Amino acid sequence: MRFIKTLLLILSAGLVIAGVEFKDGKVVFYLTEPQAKDVVVTGTFSNWNPAGIKMAKRDNIWTAEVELKPGTYEYKFIIDGVWKEDPDNPWKVPDGFGGSNSKFTLTDKGELLFSEAPQTGVSALKSLEYLDGKVIFRFYDREAKEVYLSGTFNNWSPNALKMENKGTYFEASIELKPGVYEYKFVINGTTWKEDPFNARKVPDGFGGFNSQFELTSDGKLLYQPEIAKFSETKTQFDWNGPEYTPEGILFRFYAPDAQVVYLAGTFNNWAPTGLPMTKDESGVWSIKVKLIPGNYQYKFVINGVQWQEDPTNPAKVDDGFGGFNSAFKLTDDGKILLEAAGPSTLPQEPIIKTLKKQGTPIYLAIVWHQHQPRYYKDLKTGESFAPWVRLHGIKDYYDMAAILYQYPKIRFTINLTPVLLMQLEDIIKLYDEGKSPDVDFRMTLKNADSLTYEDKKYLLANFFSASWDNMIDIFPRYKELRTKRVWNPDGTINFDESIKRYTTQDFRDLQVYFNLCWFDPDFRNGEVTLPTGDKVSVKKFVEKGQNFSEQDKKEILDIQMKILKAIIPVHKDLLTKGQIEVITTPYYHPILPLIYDTESAREAMPNAKLPERFSWPEDALWHVKQAVKKYEEIFGNKPTGMWPAEGSVSHDIVPIVRQSGFTWMCSDGHVLARSLKKANFSDDDLYRPYAVVNGRDTIYMVFRDTDLSDRIGFRYKSYSGVQGANDFILRLYEIHNKFAKDPEPHLVTVILDGENAWEWYKNDAKEFFHSLYSQLSEADWIITTTPSDFIKQFPPKRVITHLHAGSWINADFSTWIGEDEENLAWNYLGYVRREFENFKKSGQYDEETLEKAFFELASAEGSDWFWFFGADQSAGDDRWTDIMFRRTLKNVYEILGKPYPDFLDKSILEEARRTSYSSSVMAKSDPRTSAKKIYELKDVEGDDYGPGYYLYPSNGVFKKGIFDIKGLDIFETEKSYIFSIKVGELDNPWNAPYGFSQQIFFLYIDNKDGGKTEPLKPSLNYQTENQWDVAIMVSGWDNACGVYNTSMELLEVPDIYVNYDNREVVFTVSKKFIGDLKGSKISLTAYSYDGYGNENLRALQLARGEWEFGGAKSTSAPKVIDLLHPESGIQEKALSNYERGETVRIPSLNVK
Repeated sequence: MRFIKTLLLILSAGLVIAGVEFKDGKVVFYLTEPQAKDVVVTGTFSNWNPAGIKMAKRDNIWTAEVELKPGTYEYKFIIDGVWKEDPDNPWKVPDGFGGSNSKFTLTDKGELLFSEAPQTGVSALKSLEYLDGKVIFRFYDREAKEVYLSGTFNNWSPNALKMENKGTYFEASIELKPGVYEYKFVINGTTWKEDPFNARKVPDGFGGFNSQFELTSDGKLLYQPEIAKFSETKTQFDWNGPEYTPEGILFRFYAPDAQVVYLAGTFNNWAPTGLPMTKDESGVWSIKVKLIPGNYQYKFVINGVQWQEDPTNPAKVDDGFGGFNSAFKLTDDGKILLEAAGPSTLPQEPIIKTLKKQGTPIYLAIVWHQHQPRYYKDLKTGESFAPWVRLHGIKDYYDMAAILYQYPKIRFTINLTPVLLMQLEDIIKLYDEGKSPDVDFRMTLKNADSLTYEDKKYLLANFFSASWDNMIDIFPRYKELRTKRVWNPDGTINFDESIKRYTTQDFRDLQVYFNLCWFDPDFRNGEVTLPTGDKVSVKKFVEKGQNFSEQDKKEILDIQMKILKAIIPVHKDLLTKGQIEVITTPYYHPILPLIYDTESAREAMPNAKLPERFSWPEDALWHVKQAVKKYEEIFGNKPTGMWPAEGSVSHDIVPIVRQSGFTWMCSDGHVLARSLKKANFSDDDLYRPYAVVNGRDTIYMVFRDTDLSDRIGFRYKSYSGVQGANDFILRLYEIHNKFAKDPEPHLVTVILDGENAWEWYKNDAKEFFHSLYSQLSEADWIITTTPSDFIKQFPPKRVITHLHAGSWINADFSTWIGEDEENLAWNYLGYVRREFENFKKSGQYDEETLEKAFFELASAEGSDWFWFFGADQSAGDDRWTDIMFRRTLKNVYEILGKPYPDFLDKSILEEARRTSYSSSVMAKSDPRTSAKKIYELKDVEGDDYGPGYYLYPSNGVFKKGIFDIKGLDIFETEKSYIFSIKVGELDNPWNAPYGFSQQIFFLYIDNKDGGKTEPLKPSLNYQTENQWDVAIMVSGWDNACGVYNTSMELLEVPDIYVNYDNREVVFTVSKKFIGDLKGSKISLTAYSYDGYGNENLRALQLARGEWEFGGAKSTSAPKVIDLLHPESGIQEKALSNYERGETVRIPSLNVK
C-alpha cells in the first residue's frame, strides 16, 4: 500500500487546487497527483537540480515550501522521474528542450503574478516597457550599489547611462527608433549581466549572451526567443527525417546561424554534446551514426543549449518534459520507418501474431505485491480506523488472482503479506460476530434518518475517497453528490454550507455509492460464481442508480463479505492448479535490515544522520518466523519465496531468511547493480538469478526490471489497454531478440503493487490485463513462470558475495530513516523496545500477556509508519500517523499494566521540528583533529580555466574560485587517510547532502605495479600520466562519491566533512583500500557536478551558457577546470594537447 487513503480527515478534509501561493513568507507549490510515489519541484531557484526540493503528500496533494527573494522564477515538477510543468499555471515559457517551464513573479509585496502582462502592477515588474515614446528598462536587484545600461544603442559604453535607483529596482529610459537592439546591465562597474526577465538572447562573442528585443513601428516590444530561424524556417528540404546509408544513419538539420549543433538520442543515452554535427556551405548540419535495428528517439542540440525535434520528421513522442522527441524505426532490412513507439502510434489491435520467435525464449516472472499497513484498531472493540483492506479486497485482491481462470497458460506470483491476511481474517471474524470491522462500515450502516451533524461531516470528508475520474464520476448520481460540496477559499470543505445542500436521501445514496464504487467491474457488470459456491453481483444496484434504501446498504455490505471470504480460497485453488506461487513478507512489513541494525543504512547513506542505534536481530527473526507460521496456518505448507518489505535487503539478513526455510527472495535491479559494484551494469546482469552467499547460508535472488515494472504502475494508465499491453510486449520482444542466440535462458522479473495502480486506469485496467494475458498466452517466444520454478529448472550460476543494503527506492533506506521525524520515531521505538525487554526479564508476566504486548510492539516496527514520517511521503494528514504510531506504543504499556512514558504524549512532528535532528554534515567533528599531517602541496591560484581559456557558466551561482584548487593536505590515522582539498570558494546553494553542490573531484593514486590510465568517467576526455591503482571520486551528492579499484568496483564511500570557513572539502578513506601512500604518485582534477548531465558532469562546449562551461575547441576537450600542480604553465600545456589531436594526460605528483 503506497499511501493511506484520506482516512479520518476530520481534522483536515479539503481540496487544494494545484499551483503556487505565497504564504507565511514562503512560496508554496501544490500539485494534485494522487498516484505518484515521489514528487519534487525544481527550477531556477535550485539550478534545475533533479534532486530538487522534495514535496510532501497530504490528502492526495503534494506540497513544498521554499523561501525566495522577490524576482521571477521558472520551475517544473518531477513526478516519479517525469518532468512536468504546472498544469494550473497559465504562464509558460520555452524550456529549451522543446517543451515548457512554468513561470511566476514574486513581488516585494509578496504578490504572485502568473503573466508577462498582469492586470495590476505591470509597470513595476516588467523589465522592458514602451511608454510615452520611450523604451523603459528595469533591473531588479536590491543589493546592487549602482547599475548602468549598455547596448547597441550607446555603442556598448559601460558608463554612459546610469540607471536610477528606485529602491527595489533600477530604471532608465531611452528614445529609440524602430529596430532590433541588444543590451546588458553593468552592475557595480564590474559585472555584465543579461536581462533575467528577457528570454530572447543572442551570443555576445565572449562566451555569454546579450539580451535582445525588437521595437516595432507601432510601438510594440517583441522579445520572445527567436527559435524559428533554426528549425521552422520555410525552407524546402529534400529529405524526410533520418536516411539509411551503408556508413550509418544520416541525420540532417538546417540551422545556418547556429554555432554548433549536436545530435542526442536514445542511442547515446541523450548525451547533449556527444555527437557533434558538421555544417556545409548551405547551412545544413549532418552526421552519420551506426545503429542496429530497433526503435529510436532523438533531438538536435543547438549551440549546446536549445533542444529541438526534427522538423522534417512527422513521427514524434512525448519527451516527458512537456515537449516531443523525434522518432523512427530501423528495420532488419535497413529501412527507415518514421513512426514512434508511443501510445499515439502503438497499434490498437493485439500485435502478438506479428512477433516471431527468434531463438531461445525468454522467461517472464510477474510478482503482484498485495499489502496493507496495519491500521490502528480499538483494543476493546477490534474496529479498524480504516476501510482499505475491505475495499481493496472487493476490487483487487480477489480479481487479480481470479482472472487467471480465463488464462490457464499464464502463471505468476502473488505476495500476500501476513499483516494483510491478519486484517482480512479479523474483518471476517468481526462481521460474523455481528460487529463492525471498521469505522466506515459502521458509518455506512448508520440510518441516514438519524445522522448527527458530526456524522454528516464525516461522510462528506471521507466518502469521496476514490478516483474521481475512474470510480466516482462514472456514476452520474455519485458525481452529482460530489459536486454539491461547498469549498472555503483555503481549499477546505465548508461543512455548514455543504450540509444544507444535502437531503437525507442524498446522504443515504452517498453511503451506498462509496461502497458500490469499490467493487471490481466484474461484480458491477454481472454475476460471478465464487470458489466458495456463492454467486454475487451488485449489478441491480448500479442499474437502480439512486433512492437507495437502508436494506440496500446492508445487502451491499453482505456481498462484500462474501467476496472477502473467497479471497483466500481463490488463491488456494490457483496454487493447487499450479498457476500461481504465493509468497510472503516479514510479518508486520518491517524494513528487515533496519530492524536487524539501523547502522546498515550507512552502506548506501554513509553521511546520513541516523537515530540512536536500534539493533534487534531477534525481532527480525521473529518477523520472518511469524510470517512462515501465518502462511502455514492458511496454506498448509511453508513458503519458498519472500518479497522483503519494500525490496529491502542486506547481507546480514541472508542467514535469517535462509534458516527460516526460504529458497529465494527478490529485490530491485538497482540493488543488484550496487551489489555487483559494476560500472557497466547490463541487461545480461539484470535478467539472471543469483546465489547470495553469507558463510554457510545461500539464498537465491531475482531482481526486478524497474522500468518495465514502473511502465505498468505509472505509464500505461494513459494508454488504451491494448496499447499498454502492446508496449509491454514490444519491450519483452526487444529483450528476446537481444538474447535469442544465447542458449542460456534469461528471466525478466516484474514486481509492483497489485492494488494501487488500477483505480487510475479506466475500468480498473480490465482491458490492459485481458490484452496482456491473452497475448502472452499465444506467444511461443516467452514463457510465464514463477521464480521458484525457474530457479529449480535453471539453478543460478552467478554469485553475489556481498548483498548491498538497500531497497527498491533509490537502493537505500532514506525513505524510512535519516530525516528528523523518522529518526525521532526510531528513538521512541527504541526506548519502548528496551523497556519491554526489561519487563520481559522481570518475571512478572505470563507468556500470553508478553506475546500480546510484543505483537503491538512489533506492529510499530512496520515500515509504513516510517514511510509517512518525514518530508518525502505523507499519509494525507501526518498528524494521524503520529497519533496512531504513539498510540500503538502506548498499547504495549496498557497491556502490561504499566504507565507509559511522558514523551509518548509529545508529537513526533512537533518535537522533531523543535529539537532539530539535523542531518547536516556540519554537525560532524573535524576528523583531522586526531590525525597527523603527512603531506602538503600548494597549487597555482587563479588557474581555474582548464587549458587557459575555459569560461565559467554565466549564472551567478558559479562564483569565481569555486573550481580553483588552492592546495591538498593529507593526514594519517592508524586506519585511515584523510584528504583535505582547499578551494577558492565553497558553498552549498542546492543543498547537496554532503555540504557542497558544484564541485566534483577525481583523485588517482599510483602505489603498485600495473594499473590503468583511463579516468573514472569516460567523458572526462583524459588519461592519467601514471597508471593508477585506486581512484577516489568526491562530490556533494550520493551518486557521485566512491573509492574504486581498477576493475571499477566500489570499495567504499568516503566519509565527508566540510569546513566552510577555510573552504575545505575533507574526506576520509580506509587504508585497507588504498595501501601505503609513501612513495606513491597522485593526480587530482576538479570539475563540476551536474545531476542532469551526461555521467553527472556539466556540459563543456564552444560558447558558454547559463549552466554550461564554454571555450572548448572540440568535443575532445578535457573536462578539467583545475588540476593540482605547483608549477605555472604545466596545467595549460597538458590540457591543451587535445588541440593537436593528442591524448591529454594528467600530470602526477610524488608523495614523499
